[in-house]
Amino acid sequence: MARFFGVRPTVVGVESGFGALVVEMGVGGLVLWIVMSAAIVFSGWKVLKKLKGTAWFPLGFVIIWYAFLLFYPATFAGIQAYEDFVLNAYLWLLLVFFSGCRY
Repeated sequence: MARFFGVRPTVVGVESGFGALVVEMGVGGLVLWIVMSAAIVFSGWKVLKKLKGTAWFPLGFVIIWYAFLLFYPATFAGIQAYEDFVLNAYLWLLLVFFSGCRY
C-alpha cells in the first residue's frame, strides 16, 4: 500500500495493544477508544443493575464481564483479540442482545 500511494511505510513497532492504537490512530484515537470502552461498560452496568434479581442477571453479568475483559486487559496485551472475527462478532452481537434486555 505504501508503494501504491507513494508514502513511506511505518517503521515503528509496539508490543502493547494500546501502543498499536497510538501508532495507528494517534493519541486522540487512544483517548476515543478508552472513552468508547468506558461508555459501553458503564451503560451495560446500568442495564445490569436493572436486571438484578431476574433470571437474565447471570447472562448479563457474563456479557458485561466479557466486554470489560476484551476492551481493557485483552487490548493491553495486544490488538489480536479484535483481529479474531469470532471474538469480535461475539462481543458486538452479545452487546446488541444485552441492550435489548432492559427489563
